[in-house]
Amino acid sequence: MKLTAKLALAQIEKSKSRTLWTMLGILLCVAMVTAICGFAASGMATFNEVTEGREKEQVRLIMITLASVFGGIVALASVIVVSNAFRASAGERTNQFGLLKSTGATKKQIAATVMYEGLFFSAIGIPIGVLLGVLIQYTGLSIANGLLGYVNNFLEGGDLVLRFTLSPVAIAAAAVASFATVMLSAWLPARRAARIPAIDAIRRTGDVKLKRKSVKTSRLVQLLFRVEGTLAAKSLRRSRRNFRATVVSITISIVMMLAAASLHIHMTKLTDTVMEGINATAAMTYSPTSAEPFRTLSPEDAERMTGQLRAYGGASVFGLGADSSYQTNIDGKRYDMQLIAVERVHYEELCREAGVTAGSVLLYNEWRVFDEGKYIITTPFGRLAGRTLTASPADINGAAREYTIAGVLDEVPNEILSALAVERLYLIVPDIGTPQYVWYVLAEDAADFLLYAESAGNEFRASLGLGEKALSYINYQTQEQVSMRITNLVTVFVNGFVGLLILIGLTNVISTVSTNVRLRKREFAMLQSVGMTRGGLSRMLTLESILCSVRALLFGLPLGIFAAWLVYTGVIQGDYRFPFTVPWLAIAECVLGVFAVTFVSMRFAASRLRKQNTVETIRAEDGV
Repeated sequence: MKLTAKLALAQIEKSKSRTLWTMLGILLCVAMVTAICGFAASGMATFNEVTEGREKEQVRLIMITLASVFGGIVALASVIVVSNAFRASAGERTNQFGLLKSTGATKKQIAATVMYEGLFFSAIGIPIGVLLGVLIQYTGLSIANGLLGYVNNFLEGGDLVLRFTLSPVAIAAAAVASFATVMLSAWLPARRAARIPAIDAIRRTGDVKLKRKSVKTSRLVQLLFRVEGTLAAKSLRRSRRNFRATVVSITISIVMMLAAASLHIHMTKLTDTVMEGINATAAMTYSPTSAEPFRTLSPEDAERMTGQLRAYGGASVFGLGADSSYQTNIDGKRYDMQLIAVERVHYEELCREAGVTAGSVLLYNEWRVFDEGKYIITTPFGRLAGRTLTASPADINGAAREYTIAGVLDEVPNEILSALAVERLYLIVPDIGTPQYVWYVLAEDAADFLLYAESAGNEFRASLGLGEKALSYINYQTQEQVSMRITNLVTVFVNGFVGLLILIGLTNVISTVSTNVRLRKREFAMLQSVGMTRGGLSRMLTLESILCSVRALLFGLPLGIFAAWLVYTGVIQGDYRFPFTVPWLAIAECVLGVFAVTFVSMRFAASRLRKQNTVETIRAEDGV
């Protein structure tokens, strides 16, 4: 074995704590890359059975793209984390590198000692990480199929099952990508270690960069935290490289956690928004297809069907129809008009709210415009009360109608809002036929009600001579459950991905803090020799952890909220809109978690200082 390889192996055996955390970080990185490649292979195998030709190629491209994007995110996080571990290892041996250079070692040999560490870690970590990744893939697919089991009951065919596929190509790709990531992570600090001049390495001046500003400390810090706070602030200023990876890891963890929380919040809101405010568990819709003869549903027929649905025990029915094929002229300006028909019981309630007698025409005072992803709503028509408007049909063969507005409504039930088209004048008119009609029904057992509704609907269709597809039925209870299962499926995968990334970041935080404290043993011993007590030393390290946490939060929270907003903009694509919700609970968890992790890591590392002998530590050559 080469001398450089023996030195690398000796360093791995010597620094057991750092070795453990570095290996854990590599295992998690390899496992994630393997799981991502495995999920992509399983996705291609699953959808290859239900697609063909061009669609099959599109699915393959989508899966490869997703695997590349998520794998790239993992690789980036891995390079930051693993590279920092190797940088810490190189930092521990700075004095050793200086001595080797002074005795004739070349830059290539110095770099090789760090690169051999990467090889040794890869030889052990990659095979175990691949096995762990396959286990994650199997567990994830099992959870997904468990959630899809309920959804399949309501899908046509009901056979959507994600296949567990052990693809040699995917495993090989994951292993190669992981090896490249680990070696790149080792190469970055190896190159830097090779460039440090021998005299600087022996003096250990490479990691500490002092500038004029570095020795200045805020008066507020001095006032609040005294000597310990001043030393903690100076330590962070002069050893920024030692804390930069910690801040970056915590920042990435915060961003990913807030993005995942935003996804769960807004996907749940999307599910709720679809039926927001509509008090119904089922619905029946009259909407003849284009293949059938066009037929307006008369008010008598609509009322007859409403009565039949109400005959189901305990059912509450809200029926309404809409016709948007009219226009009118108001003070020389042309407006599109939407006529709305409401079944008798709720129509009479609206008349009472407007203070007019039943049989009157009501105006809903709202003008809706959908612009740049949101509804802009104004109320410009209150002045029309008492006026007579002429409704001209878009069909030139239709007859114009005149409507005198008896009352104005500022609010209407959400069932009516669900039927409104944008940029229309809305009139609620009695005794009109409409080309479309919906019966919203509140029944305790939606499935049982729909069996009754289909039976009544078949008789209704037969009496009117309607086609089989003229009536359709919706089970909102089932839709909500299916939507929640799909939401849970997505969030389980996203949270699992984010959780593993956070674990990778935490290994970096703990490893960095432990190594930093270990490298500063000589500094701490000198502080104790001039009178600093163990309590003062403990306060200094605690303040360092607080300052490091604050810095990470200052970067992470704004970026995390921005990431949460980006997730929100992706979720609200479509007609269903709702305001952005800041994930306050997740933010609070991030703040508490960051302080807890840095504090516990620092205290754990500091606990080892209690066993050191001050004199022996100061006399040590490298303080390690």
